[in-house]
Amino acid sequence: MAQKELTRDEILAQKTALDDQLRELNKKEASKAFEDAIQIGRNHAEFFTAQQKRELAEAFGLKATKAPRKPKAVSDKPKKYRLPTGEEWGGQGGEKMAPTAFKEWREKNPEADWPKNPEYSA
Repeated sequence: MAQKELTRDEILAQKTALDDQLRELNKKEASKAFEDAIQIGRNHAEFFTAQQKRELAEAFGLKATKAPRKPKAVSDKPKKYRLPTGEEWGGQGGEKMAPTAFKEWREKNPEADWPKNPEYSA
C-alpha cells in the first residue's frame, strides 16, 4: 500500500506541532534543571573561582563582571612635597588634585613654592 505524499502545508503543520511539543518538554526539563542548578550553587558556590563564577553568569545570560584589576604597587619612594605638618603629596594631577591640607597651605602662602620633601630625590 502506498503512503499518501504530504503537502508542504501539512509538513509545516506537523513541524509546528512537534516544535510545540518539544518546547513543552524543554520547559519541564528546564524546571528540574533549575532546581538542580540552585542546589549545586548552594552546595558548591564557595569553591568556585572568580573565573568560574563569570562563566556561569555568562551561561545564564547575565552581564559578567570584569576580572578585578591588580592594585597598583605602592612605592616606598618618598613623596615630592611635604608640609611642615608632615603631610605629603606626590605632586601628581596639579593643584586641583592636591589634598585639602595642601590647598589650605596654598591659600595661606599664595606666592611661595610648594615645600619640598628633603627625603625626595628625582
